Amino acid sequence: MSKSSSDKMIIITLIWKLLCSARQAPNF
Repeated sequence: MSKSSSDKMIIITLIWKLLCSARQAPNF
């Protein structure tokens, strides 16, 4: 379970970075 939770956090972090990039580059 611990590993699954860690993977979830990593995925959330990646998605957050993608959202931030999308905001900075609306053309993307």
